[in-house]
Amino acid sequence: ANSLDDVNNDCPPVNIYFDQNLLAQDDDAGGGSTPSNNRPDSAVFQWNATANFDNFANLPTFRTVINLYSNITKLWSSVENYPFDRYSSNMWIFGYVNGTENPVGVSVYYTTGIAVGYKAVLLPPNDITASFNEQGVTTLTLLIYRTVLVKTYAVVIIMAMWLTNLILMAIMIKAIFFRYRVDATVLVVPVTTLFAFTQLRGTMPGAPGSFGTIIDFVGTLPTLAFMIMTTLFCLASFLLKADYSNKPAPRPAARPAISSSDVESGNGSGSGDVGPANGKEQTQAGVQELSYQSRAYEP
Repeated sequence: ANSLDDVNNDCPPVNIYFDQNLLAQDDDAGGGSTPSNNRPDSAVFQWNATANFDNFANLPTFRTVINLYSNITKLWSSVENYPFDRYSSNMWIFGYVNGTENPVGVSVYYTTGIAVGYKAVLLPPNDITASFNEQGVTTLTLLIYRTVLVKTYAVVIIMAMWLTNLILMAIMIKAIFFRYRVDATVLVVPVTTLFAFTQLRGTMPGAPGSFGTIIDFVGTLPTLAFMIMTTLFCLASFLLKADYSNKPAPRPAARPAISSSDVESGNGSGSGDVGPANGKEQTQAGVQELSYQSRAYEP
């Protein structure tokens, strides 16, 4: 269209219709039509081509809230399968020239994200020649699933829980059952980790508030069970450990004073009767006697 006159003659307003039973209705709204399987008679949007030449016209956008009735992914359409849950719904859209029953084809060119952590895909996209195209009906399948980032984060958190759990269990077994010396502060770590696991579970985007998903039965709940067992063994080791803090410390062994005359008796006196060999024997005897005396002082 090159002018407003061409638009008025060649592009009359078009009413766009959705399946009314797929649209979410407000329960508090008064009135409204009775749900039925008849052809919808209330348009969700009217496209007026002449508004393109009006600077004060509204933007050609509208928004609908559609209920999802799963058809192709029934086994996965549940929050229990988080973060691998998938939802789908078949819907159809058609257009009529305003005031007539002349069908007009409606095309969907692209889709964008509908919520944080989700991705929406229309199947098939950009297809206005689908079934019932002679009546101007476009059939679409809306597929919704979690983004790759959400899935990756949930899997990494579960793997981190298992690795932390296995390492702490190995330390507990090494310290308690094999009697290896381990710092006491390390045995307190399972107690704090027990509460940290539940907080990590709460950081998963879009995860249900209560436990019960597949990822809980595979990761969160088993790791919590093993961590509770590890914590109990560590606390029991502190409870049953012998307490030596109130016992008196052992007294150190008394060391007698050693004089030079005791060690070097007979050596260096200048007498010709005592030779080097005799002096060495006397020195060894004096040292041996002192060792016996030092043993006598031991408590």
